[in-house]
Amino acid sequence: FPALSLTGETVWMFTVRQPHLLYLSPPIGAANIYSLDPQTGEAALLTQISQGVREYDVNGSGSTLYFSVPNAQGGSDIYSQAITNESDGSFPNLLLDCQQAQCRAPRISPDEEYLAYERIGPPGKSGTGYPQVWVLPLTSSKTRIDQPVPSAAPFLAGEPLNQTIQPDWSPNGLVSFYDSNRQAFIVI
Repeated sequence: FPALSLTGETVWMFTVRQPHLLYLSPPIGAANIYSLDPQTGEAALLTQISQGVREYDVNGSGSTLYFSVPNAQGGSDIYSQAITNESDGSFPNLLLDCQQAQCRAPRISPDEEYLAYERIGPPGKSGTGYPQVWVLPLTSSKTRIDQPVPSAAPFLAGEPLNQTIQPDWSPNGLVSFYDSNRQAFIVI
């Protein structure tokens, strides 16, 4: 592309939202997600999950949480929840029922159309018994305020027999993860 020169003084103005720090607390026991305003020091409870939240991610606009929660079958499920300023909060939306499998380390894509996560199959069942990165397609239509719904079945991101961990997304929507068998980071 040819460069465009500016012939006069140009000024851009924009406003950024006040940053908040998200964290899990308490450090021992069933933790939930809190938001801390660094200017005022005020903390707000964002989730109220009795079993506790294991890991979480937040979308790029800071409006939706994605988190894993232990379930009654010995596994863990993945939920989304809108972050609201309302005093009554919002309710978690089940995205992925993993039953006896452990579904953890959720990571939302920049366009919010895919959720990558680690999955460990249930003990004693068919499967690998070690973590593998999977991807869940999400629909752009929302059923609740800023909450996505699955649009298709999840699919395996790496080689079927390889251990893969640490899913993440590049700013332009490429999923990456570490393949322990190949001892390399894979980008798709």
